[in-house]
Amino acid sequence: LLDQRRQDFNDGMTRVWGTLRADRYSAFSHLLIPPPRGRGFPIEIEVKARLDDNVQTKEVDALRVFSESQVHALGVAAFVTRCGMLGHRFIVLDDPVQSMDEEHFLTFATKLIPLLLDDGFQVVILTHNETFARDVSIAQLDRLDYATVEIQHSRRKGCRIERDNRRVRERLRRAKRVADDGDLKDAWLLLRLAIERLYNTL
Repeated sequence: LLDQRRQDFNDGMTRVWGTLRADRYSAFSHLLIPPPRGRGFPIEIEVKARLDDNVQTKEVDALRVFSESQVHALGVAAFVTRCGMLGHRFIVLDDPVQSMDEEHFLTFATKLIPLLLDDGFQVVILTHNETFARDVSIAQLDRLDYATVEIQHSRRKGCRIERDNRRVRERLRRAKRVADDGDLKDAWLLLRLAIERLYNTL
């Protein structure tokens, strides 16, 4: 039973890692939890990665060679897999791309979030990164159950929903200009973002 759980955890992490990192040069290989040994039976975890530079393939300790961004992605993979194995149906991700490169924001928004939603999770994402927030919002345009809420926090006014409609007007003007230029798809994206902004300020 334990060996099967280890394998299930490995397979789940591999699946999420592959969604986050489609990198042919480095790939998460397996997670190994050796049998307990020694005084007190401490639990040890070995995370292996396979490196392939088209000349040679080598299996290494992932935590020793992965970048901070890769280790962070591995942590997300472990967290998501554990939630699924424990039967959780609700996931809160607090600034999940904080140490990732900007090029991976879109991968997270367009690949991992749909994977979680299709697996039956309800997902709440908290972020202060406007680029990532925009990527998520645009990627989920077709989902009727998706909502964006933007909150401002200040010492004087405390925590509140943003009330400034200036960005609504700016986005509506940009949407009109883009539509006049014939790009209706981008115009609709700007219009959707403006509607969300207006909805959140009412």
